[in-house]
Amino acid sequence: MEASKRAVNLMYELFVVQRRSLRLASAHMGMAATSVLEPVAHLYSLTGEPRYLEFCHAIIDSWEDPSDPETWMYEDGCRLLTSLLEHGNVYATANRKAYEMLSNLIGLMVLYRSDPDQRYLTACQNAWRDIATNRLYLTGTASYFEQFTQDHRLPPGKAVGEGCVTVTWLQLTHHLLEVTGEVQYADELERTTYNSLLAAQSPHSGEVTYFVPLVGHKDYNGHDVKLTPQISCCSSSIPRGIAMIPTFASGTLNGRPALLQYIPGQHALFYGHGNDRKPVILTVTGDYPHTGDLKINVEPHEPDRFPIVLRVPVWADGFEAVVDGKTYTARGDRLLEIDRTWSRGDRIQVKIPLKIRTVRHADKTMDAAAFVRGPQVLATDTTIDECG
Repeated sequence: MEASKRAVNLMYELFVVQRRSLRLASAHMGMAATSVLEPVAHLYSLTGEPRYLEFCHAIIDSWEDPSDPETWMYEDGCRLLTSLLEHGNVYATANRKAYEMLSNLIGLMVLYRSDPDQRYLTACQNAWRDIATNRLYLTGTASYFEQFTQDHRLPPGKAVGEGCVTVTWLQLTHHLLEVTGEVQYADELERTTYNSLLAAQSPHSGEVTYFVPLVGHKDYNGHDVKLTPQISCCSSSIPRGIAMIPTFASGTLNGRPALLQYIPGQHALFYGHGNDRKPVILTVTGDYPHTGDLKINVEPHEPDRFPIVLRVPVWADGFEAVVDGKTYTARGDRLLEIDRTWSRGDRIQVKIPLKIRTVRHADKTMDAAAFVRGPQVLATDTTIDECG
């Protein structure tokens, strides 16, 4: 904490007191340097130090900095907040560099949680909606050669989904899930996790690939060629993203324990509010997503009545949960609530249909589709093709 405060105090002195330009301190119209918003906002939420909130506001203001004719840097500020409030189009914002832009939006979400300016949340929601609707690969990642693409232009080749973009997309989605409780964000976390995040790490060596192409093969520990030394920004981002998975697998929604991702293991949760919160452990067994048959053992500290919420995936027609012979099915909001008196030893049997379906590739210039089973986009095996 002391080291972090000293680092931020130095930046405060340089960029707030001495008024040095954050926009001119880095590339990508200042978005690289201003991504420091996230740790500064975290530090403000932990310490309550007014200078750190002032610094956060100064960072946001720097997005509007005009060109400086006294320097060689003539591009205007990235106008990140105002652009996303005006039109919400990330392709038409700044220089559309995906990693840097998403990093700044994560900073806005962190700041919103301690300084709840509605503009911050609205801008992030607008950006998320635009990416999810117009620029997201069916594997749950974005960017081609590290930039956001034009509407429905998603080339499948070598440079799909920079790993850092995959992880910052996860982070932004996670923040929006926690703030709003909307099930669409949990759906996207699942898709990204199974198809882009985990797919970026070699199951044999643990090495990380920079891009996750839809066609061809992946180069682990490389960009489009092998790197020396074998490290890149994605080499740290992908493990960081994998370490995040337990933070969004389950949680509490409005005082209700909620299972949002069907990951086997113990989920230690709470129900109730404030001083009335009580613990409950949900233990998930099964082999999801290889199979859709799961068991959830419910272990409250003592017999008590409370609801348990299960997310129903958007593709899971026929999802059902059975407790003591009673069957529960999904409603319109896809958050299935089971409200009853729970005791140790109670069990929820969940059946998630894993039908294979075809999903059109979103690129408007191509007539292509993928086979998808449950949350997983399937891949062809060239060895089998050659044998056939």
